[in-house]
Amino acid sequence: MKGESPEKATTTEERRAMRRQGLVFGRVSSFEALAGADLDFWALATLGEKFQATMELVRDSWHLKGNDGPVPRLDRRIGGVRKLRG
Repeated sequence: MKGESPEKATTTEERRAMRRQGLVFGRVSSFEALAGADLDFWALATLGEKFQATMELVRDSWHLKGNDGPVPRLDRRIGGVRKLRG
């Protein structure tokens, strides 16, 4: 069941079990504890997960601003190599 999408499950119980495998809930008693849990979460996230989260934030902010159409993509001109002067 692990690794399958909820659409491939046949019963409600199977779909519920698959959704719960991917969700992690926690409880904290203060904002300081929440900040610590947040730092722990991002410290354990892979670079790919961090990049995906960043792109989702870009997409969400793009649509919240009322922009329609495709979301801006990474520009290939953001970096380059130049000869050092001096």
